[in-house]
Amino acid sequence: MKEFQIFKSKDAIPGPGSRHAVEIKAGRSPSDGVLYHRVPDAGGVHEIEIRLDEGARLEMVIEQAASAGVESLSRLKVKSGTDSSLKLTLVLHGGAKSAFEVDSSVEGRGARLELRGLLDAKSGQQFSLRADAVHSVPDTFSDLQVWCAARDESRTVFNGRIHILQSAPRTEAFQKNRNLMLSKRATVDSFPKLLIENDEVKCAHGSSTSSLEPEQTYYLQARGIDREAAEAMMLKGFLRQPLEWISDATLRQQIESRLGIVEEEWS
Repeated sequence: MKEFQIFKSKDAIPGPGSRHAVEIKAGRSPSDGVLYHRVPDAGGVHEIEIRLDEGARLEMVIEQAASAGVESLSRLKVKSGTDSSLKLTLVLHGGAKSAFEVDSSVEGRGARLELRGLLDAKSGQQFSLRADAVHSVPDTFSDLQVWCAARDESRTVFNGRIHILQSAPRTEAFQKNRNLMLSKRATVDSFPKLLIENDEVKCAHGSSTSSLEPEQTYYLQARGIDREAAEAMMLKGFLRQPLEWISDATLRQQIESRLGIVEEEWS
């Protein structure tokens, strides 16, 4: 297991304005094991702080799977030390309205930050993810990739920013947002941004929005799969992409089960 410490945890008190805070400090450790955290179902404000010491390796999965009608705001702060590595997966799929804010400071030479996000909205759900990565020292790396699926009358919003300071040459930073609209009544908004103050960097950002491809649907129908089943297969494939890199197979399957995208076994 990893060497990490949860050194402050206060349970949320149900009701308007409730607050829940968790702080995690990761030290130098092997790379096996995954830290899983589920956002409390009480709504209100949830705060998480992750501090990575020099050489720390942490893989973490955060899931928001609130009950119907719950509204919540989650704030995550990440500070990455020298030669540290954070592999983070965020999954939002419950409640009525959920906002997740990620503020990461890549402030140790050789630090790596990799984030995969999944927003799966249906009915009238509203999900938003704001993610900022600030690079302040040389030779750092960040990669942010977010998948958003909007069905029925739901809405998803992605707002990402990479900020590379003048003091951070040889930084590599990437950002990508993939959106899938499954209804004409659904709304997806995407705002990827770069703020670069140093020319000696490698950066890229992009956003794409599409619906289910008719050609792919036709391909599956031509092989005896009805249209509804074909569309369900393509949706499952889209939602499964950001979860594939979770190294704990049992945890990954549990999340897929809650999302209703468990891979079917063929006899």
